[in-house]
This record gives sequence, structure tokens and C-alpha cells, in this order.
Amino acid sequence: MDESGYQGYGDMRVRYAIPVRNGSGETIDAWSIMQISNATNYLDATQDEAYTVVKPTANSGKIFVFNGPIPIQNGSIGRATNVFPAVAKFAGPAPAPGDAVGAVAGTWTVSSGGGGYLVAGGVDATSMRLRLAAPNGSTIRSYVVTATITPGSPTSPGSGTVQLYNDDGSTDGSGTTVQNTFPETFAVNTSGKCDMRTSPPDVISNSCNTVGG
Repeated sequence: MDESGYQGYGDMRVRYAIPVRNGSGETIDAWSIMQISNATNYLDATQDEAYTVVKPTANSGKIFVFNGPIPIQNGSIGRATNVFPAVAKFAGPAPAPGDAVGAVAGTWTVSSGGGGYLVAGGVDATSMRLRLAAPNGSTIRSYVVTATITPGSPTSPGSGTVQLYNDDGSTDGSGTTVQNTFPETFAVNTSGKCDMRTSPPDVISNSCNTVGG
């Protein structure tokens, strides 16, 4: 594979736009779910920042992306996506469309042992691949910030924690990590909206006023 990680991707270059470097110590198979680590990032041949990826270390609370059709050798540059619907490898019994699946610590596959994504279809029990819908099957969700969202950029997103709300105002009470490509910091108790088609969800707007303030 060339150093940009694009050899063999053809027309899929737009979808698999995130440069990643395999820091797992082993080969990452095609269609694997990968976790962006806190390790030093590298620049690929196009001078894009390549995020170091490893095997998931937790079922949630991490930033996950998906490998494309080309395995990534240890230490090599590849390409990933966080655009949905996304193709992923699965393990265990074949799920049905609408079932919840997600990352499982210590594996490169999604399964019912995890959560955060819905099966959109394309379940192939021979190749052990499926298509995932946006997290929670939604697109735009409202939220209230519960841990400060740090500033970021398109190539180096910031992050924070929010409480998501459904259209009817209900919530499950658990926190969700979001990523922020805006240069502003968003404080606790401010409100906004995020796009659930990415993983983690992208902040698309945020108020300057605190809730109830």
C-alpha cells in the first residue's frame, strides 16, 4: 500500500477519508472497528495527520472508526471512515436489521455484546459483514453539555460529554462523548445539537447560554 493509504480504494476515497496508522502490534483486517488512541499521531505522504488506531479497549466511551476493504499492516498507514452507513465485521450469531450492536473490548468486530449502533442491513453470514446505521438510528439530536467540550479543528477534533435528548424530551440518563471541530470551547450546562451519523457524534451547533441561566 502507498504511504497515503489510498491504494486499492478507487472511488471509495471520499468515504474513507480519515488517515490512520496501525499501532496495535498486529494486522488490522478489512472492515474492522478500530479505536483512536491517545498515542502520538503521524503524518502520511499527503501531510495529513494520521491518527494512531488500536484494538478497542472498551465497549463505549472511546472514539471508534471503521477500516475499509484493505487490511492495515502493523505500523502502516491506512484509511478509515466514520460516515454511515458503514460496513463492519461482526462476530457471533447474525443480527437482524434494527438490532443494536457495537464494539467489544479486545476484538476487531461488532456484536450484540456492545451497543451504540443499529444494524441497517446487508448482513452476510458467510463474509461476517453487515452495514451499520448512525448511532441510535438518529440523525440530529439535542443535548446539554455535562463535561466541557474542548475546541478542535477538522483534522484534530476536541471532545466532551453531553446528555442526549430524544424528540419527546426524554433521555436515558447516560453521558455520550461528542467530537467538536469548532475552535470554541462549550461550557457545562450549555445546549446544542449533534449529528449522529458520525462516531462519535459531531457537534453542529451550541448555544452560548447555560440551560436555565
